[in-house]
Amino acid sequence: MAYETLTESQLRRVLEAGRSLVSEPDLEKLLEQVLSIAMELTGAGHAALGVFDQEEVGLERFHPRTSGFPPEAPNTDPVVRVPIEIRGETFGSIYLTDRADGDEFDDRDKAILGVLAEWAALAIDNARGYEETERRRAEFERAVQTLEATVSLSRTGAAETDLPSLLDLISKRGRTLVQSRSLLVLFADPDVGLMVAAVDGEFSTSLEQEVPGGNVLLEKARLDGLVHHTEGRILDLPDGDIVRAGSAMLVHLSHAGRSQGFLLALERTGQDRFTPDDELVFQSFASSAANSLAIAKDEQRERLRATIEASERERRRWAIELHDQTLQDLGALKVMHEGALSRGDPQTMRRSLVLASSQIDDSIASLESLIQELRPPTLDLLGVAAAVETLVERMDNRTEMALTSFIDLGYERGDRPTRLAAQLEATIYRAVQEALNNSVKHAEATKVSVSIVERDDQVTIFVEDDGKGFSPAGGTGERFGLHGMRERVEMVGGELEIDSAPGSGTRVEVRLPVQLQSVAGAG
Repeated sequence: MAYETLTESQLRRVLEAGRSLVSEPDLEKLLEQVLSIAMELTGAGHAALGVFDQEEVGLERFHPRTSGFPPEAPNTDPVVRVPIEIRGETFGSIYLTDRADGDEFDDRDKAILGVLAEWAALAIDNARGYEETERRRAEFERAVQTLEATVSLSRTGAAETDLPSLLDLISKRGRTLVQSRSLLVLFADPDVGLMVAAVDGEFSTSLEQEVPGGNVLLEKARLDGLVHHTEGRILDLPDGDIVRAGSAMLVHLSHAGRSQGFLLALERTGQDRFTPDDELVFQSFASSAANSLAIAKDEQRERLRATIEASERERRRWAIELHDQTLQDLGALKVMHEGALSRGDPQTMRRSLVLASSQIDDSIASLESLIQELRPPTLDLLGVAAAVETLVERMDNRTEMALTSFIDLGYERGDRPTRLAAQLEATIYRAVQEALNNSVKHAEATKVSVSIVERDDQVTIFVEDDGKGFSPAGGTGERFGLHGMRERVEMVGGELEIDSAPGSGTRVEVRLPVQLQSVAGAG
């Protein structure tokens, strides 16, 4: 273009216009700005910018700056048209008409428009690059968010085996990831069937209600993996709530051929409907969610199995105790009673009755001991501190070992008006009881110390003896009942460590997270 035909002021304005154009990243704003500058510099009454389609045979878009242009590109005089070429391809054309002074557009106007078209080409190319960069950045951020959500869910899900907490976590993470107004988790419970297990967002309904079978969309999602539904009713719930949405995604949760349920996302925030990218993200998240649910179910079944096994071991133990001690005592008492009756001698009968009375006292003491072993009433009435102190005192009286105890709990100190939860108190008592039994029956110890301290939302138990010790790695611990102790501790989220070696005594350490209950409900 002939810059020499421009006046100094026009050239300065064209340069200023160029700088402002190349700094505008928004393409639509940029096109509007090009038209405004063209009208300002040439005095045109109307301006328009046509954007060609990919074949460059027709217009894809037409931007009139003011009214007066026909819907298509103008082809009548007096009109000035200058093409905008970007990297050898025609992007579109700038059109001007109706000079304000009524004159025709001259060479200077055409020169101004030509320079402006060159600047516009650079600016449009720059804006396109910016848009592409922003699009890729958004895609990358979305991919990172998806990866973070799935990895975070996998990690948390592996540690979180409480199903209600995990289901609630899935609903919150899933809704945030796809930016939906609401998200429902429909969980496949083996006993109940499909039920509403978690809801996050604006939609509100009662949980744990069974979802009726025969729903067409659910069956389609089960077959296809994902259904994108628009405009209409999705689900009728038994409580009377109707799930409907203008846009919804329903994805099947499946792991290793087993159905875990469905995720239902309702209404994309800020958009009319969910996009194909949303569908991919949702399916990826659903895969991670299904995996976490399967792990939680397996863990739940394993805990149930371990609980049943522990219960059976306890029953076998008490059956042996009752058979070897109480039942034999009662048998001996019956023999003495029958012998006294058969002899008929008053003196013999008196001696037999005295022996029988002593045997009855022993049997009562044995049964009281068994009752204390099974579930001491003190534990429920007064709490774990009193129950452990009674246990230590009873063992101290029955053995020649020197037993000492130190107990410092928050409730006992008066730091809070609540006792520990009943299950936690029972775990503390059983851990101390089992450790003491090991010291008494197997360790040949002369001294045993018990310490129970609560600090920083954790209860720590130490039971130490100076006995013969053992090798925990050698499997002997199973015989000493430590396996059952470990199961009890892990069921309340705690940890057990055993430090022992042959000839060096044993130190049992248990760490348990604090769980509280009200004093009124403690008994």
